[in-house]
Parts: sequence; C-alpha cells; structure tokens
Amino acid sequence: MKKIIDSHFHLLALEKKNISVKEILDQLEVQNWGGGIDIGLSGDDLPKRLNLLSSYPKVKTATGLGPWASQQEKPIKEIVDKFIENVKDLPFDFIGEIGLDYYHNYSKADRQIELFIRQIDFANTMNKPIIVHNRNSDDDMIKTLNSKKLNKDSIMHCFSSDEKLLDCALNNNFYISFAGPITYKNNDQLRKMVFQTPLERLLLETDAPYLTPVPLRGKINTPLNMLYIYKEAAKIKKIPFETLVEAVYANFKRVCSLS
Repeated sequence: MKKIIDSHFHLLALEKKNISVKEILDQLEVQNWGGGIDIGLSGDDLPKRLNLLSSYPKVKTATGLGPWASQQEKPIKEIVDKFIENVKDLPFDFIGEIGLDYYHNYSKADRQIELFIRQIDFANTMNKPIIVHNRNSDDDMIKTLNSKKLNKDSIMHCFSSDEKLLDCALNNNFYISFAGPITYKNNDQLRKMVFQTPLERLLLETDAPYLTPVPLRGKINTPLNMLYIYKEAAKIKKIPFETLVEAVYANFKRVCSLS
C-alpha cells in the first residue's frame, strides 16, 4: 500500500458500522500509505473528527453541508451561517462534500443550488478547495461551476457522469476522483471516463463505508480496499501499476498543498 491514497472516506460512518477506525488507520500506517481525506457527515462533527485524527497527520479533513442539508425547513442562509460559525475557527483542509443531488429528492433545485453556492463562497473566503458531490444534476452542476470561479484547484468526488461534466470539471481545474464502481461489471461508460481523464488530474477513492469494489461487494468498504480500485484503474489506463501509484500520489499532494 506504499504511497496509495484514498481521497474520500467517512470515518464516523465506519464507526457507526462498528468498524474500529483506529485499527484501520494503524494498519494503513504500517503499510506506509500516502494519506487520505476524511469527509464529515454533518456540519457539526468536525471537533469529534479532529480528536479522532489527532495522531494521524496523513489524514486531511473536509467539512461541509451536502445537498441533504437542504431538507431542513430553515432558510438556506441561516443553515450555512450556523455551519460557518461552527467551523470557521477550527483547522480543516477542504469544504466538502458539497454539491447537488437530484437522484434523492432532498429539496427543490433552487435550495440545493443556493446551499452549494454559499459554501463555494465560504471556501473562497477561507482560500480552501472544495470536494463536490454530484448525482443526476449535471446541467445545473455545469452552470454553477462555470459561473463561480474557485480560488483553489478542487475535487470532483466519485465521478459518475459523462464527457460534458468531465470537460467542465477539467476546464475549472478539478481533479477527478473515481471509486469502486469502476470495478463493476456493467460500467464500461464509467471506465471510459477513467481512460479519458488526464493522468495528472486523476484521484482514486473508496467512499468507505459505501461502494465496495469487486470482489468484495456485499461487505463494508474501508480504505484498506483501495488496492482493488488502483489495479482496475491501471488496467483501464493501460499503464504500469507503479506509474499510476506515483501519479495519483503526486496529484493528492498537490490538491492537499503538501510539500
């Protein structure tokens, strides 16, 4: 696992499934992994996560309100203002995951878009990159990304769309992160997107505890399963495994502003 990274996982969600996060992180450290990004579940869980990660400096933190937060009855401004108050004085590395999701009927599009844009503005104020969630919302995602310039290169998480969004994301200085679904049998279109993503813009993730890769589908996913995703990505890109590992590690260091 040397230098292998996981650009997106949810440690508190793993804890909820009775997985020992400390055991997972200790195993990764022994295997000399390259690091990863822990993504929060809500706008107020950052202190708990920072405490959990105090001994694991390779794990970067993202905090944000995903589109599911738009389900609240309060005005979006009030929701975001409370989130900002919770996190503005705490150390974190990314705003995310934030974005749009029209697959799940969380709320009307205008509320999701406002929630997304207000957090983009906060990220720019804090000079932080964002981590974007997108599902069945490509047209509005493209409009939003093209209308809001980001201060920092950012991450499109768990990419599952087509060339239009891929081109938009690349043109707006995003890294494109792919997860376990690239290993699924009927996902040739997604594998095509992996192939078309420039190596210098490619990231890989588990989205643990979700989206377990083949051959472990049906089990709880963890960052220890990254090897399967890397092997499939190297096969798709038609490059040596070691070349992929080095490239993705370099991308991870750049997006995390690591030396």
